[in-house]
Order: sequence, then C-alpha cells, then structure tokens
Amino acid sequence: MPASLRFALAHEESACPHASCRIRWLGAAPFRARDLAVRPPNAERGHMDRACQDFLRRMLRGCSTPVKSVKAECADAGFSVRTTERAANKLGVVLKRKYGMNMWALPGDDT
Repeated sequence: MPASLRFALAHEESACPHASCRIRWLGAAPFRARDLAVRPPNAERGHMDRACQDFLRRMLRGCSTPVKSVKAECADAGFSVRTTERAANKLGVVLKRKYGMNMWALPGDDT
C-alpha cells in the first residue's frame, strides 16, 4: 500500500473573477487511509457509556421503569440503543416482569 499523502488548498491570485485554488502537496502523512476511516478511539465511547450510566442511575433510582420507556428517554437524550444496553449491563440493571411489562430496576431496588 502506498503512503497516504497530505495536501492543502492554496488560493490562486488571478485576474479571473472566479475564485480558483491549487493543490499544494505536503508529503507523506503519518496515517493510513484506513486508520482515518475507522471509528474514534474507545475513549469517546467510554465517555458516552459513563454519561449513559449516570442518566440511567437517575432515571431508575427508587423505581422500576418499563424498558421501552427507558430506551425512548435515552434515545431522546442522544444515547443509542447499544450504548443504553451496554450501560445497563455495566450497572447490573435487573429485568423484572411487572404489570405485564418488562421493567428495568437498579440492583437491590425492590420497589
């Protein structure tokens, strides 16, 4: 695989009323194209997971809540279903069947 190349767009001064530019090649880049196309490092995901865990703790404190409602609230707050499920798993959220619905509760919460 050839090295990835860096470039910059340089404004070209001319008498022409239309703006133009030139590509200025800056040599090899320290990254491969496939490295730039992958998701961000897990640090960002870890931040989202912790934020979602905090959100779930506040939402579930002292009460069982329908799973469907929890996931909808988390989605409204900007958390994906996968992030919500991962955060619930890390918290040890308990699945209960109550009133004919699947409910989530914090561990040790018997309400």
